[in-house]
Amino acid sequence: MIKLWIFIQEHSKLTQSGRARSLLSYGRELLLEKKLEQAEEQFDKVKKFKKSQNPFTVGQPVPPERFVGRESEIATAFDQIYSRSNLAIWGGPGVGKSSFLEYLASPQVWYEQGLDPSQAVIVCLNCLSIFPFRPSAFWREVLSLMKEELEGDAGSKIDELLGQAEVTKDNLRQVVRQIGRQNKFLVLLLDDYDAVVRPHDEYTEADIE
Repeated sequence: MIKLWIFIQEHSKLTQSGRARSLLSYGRELLLEKKLEQAEEQFDKVKKFKKSQNPFTVGQPVPPERFVGRESEIATAFDQIYSRSNLAIWGGPGVGKSSFLEYLASPQVWYEQGLDPSQAVIVCLNCLSIFPFRPSAFWREVLSLMKEELEGDAGSKIDELLGQAEVTKDNLRQVVRQIGRQNKFLVLLLDDYDAVVRPHDEYTEADIE
């Protein structure tokens, strides 16, 4: 009985549609008539209906406009961006790390923080997208994503570097120095960064170091 009542209370606050209200009302009637199994069936329908109306998709980042909470982490992240420093955030699956990075990449959020996003070259990269992980492939992908945000000499320089057989962190430094002369800076947002420290047959502990 208690379990079902809690369920009603939670969903009474969350559901607004006529169908959901109808299902809940019928479930309450069944509950009062002590038809517990039938009542639970109705509440299961409400649960399924709620999931079908949920704007969020499990396994995908929440859009920045719907991101809530994490105020202290957001403040810390933008402090680090302002001071051109770095920040690592970790946690288990599903805690919102990817959504947090998407939020940090939003130009509107930058304006809200009093920063000009046009001064930054913002690159978001999921390290799991590079498989098997190799350093050269990583730097190549970073430069490719930067090129999408750059024009002129910096873009031409990236084209030149991407034509090489191997791309290294030193190549990235060349481009960062070049955009620095344009009063821009790089914000590199890396998701699933633990992929970088997983050795495999073609990626040794020495490579990781």
